[in-house]
Amino acid sequence: MDHIQLLEGIKAHPYTTIVAASVVNARITAVFVGAFVAQGYINPFIAYIIFIVMGISGDMLYYFFGRIGHLGGVLLIKNSWQNKLSQLDDKWRKNFPKAILIGKTTAGSKPVIFVAGVAKMPLLKFLSIIVPCTLVLYLLYMSIGYFFGQWIL
Repeated sequence: MDHIQLLEGIKAHPYTTIVAASVVNARITAVFVGAFVAQGYINPFIAYIIFIVMGISGDMLYYFFGRIGHLGGVLLIKNSWQNKLSQLDDKWRKNFPKAILIGKTTAGSKPVIFVAGVAKMPLLKFLSIIVPCTLVLYLLYMSIGYFFGQWIL
């Protein structure tokens, strides 16, 4: 999907296109949607809710894949590695908010979220970090598109 198809799709079917394009690359889609919001094509509140739901549900999916993957990983790890992994686990729990913040603002969020599931991060702690991060980041991406959209479209 190139950017011309994305732009035409957003004009014709804005919310369906937002959902479909968010699966591929939600950040760039949010910037484009912000530009369309500035031109009055899209309701910003509905678009923002779509991005939040898609972002959090995608993060939850990777988190649960990590939780499920942890079961198989435990069986494959040798006993000599158990001590090393427990030390890593302690450091991970301490620095998880920083890792998520860096991962969500760069392109590396999915492996970090997967590792959170593998490390058995409590779900409520995971959500208490992911939800505010997602709220702020998609607001930022849509704002970039809103204010600088005339150079995009």
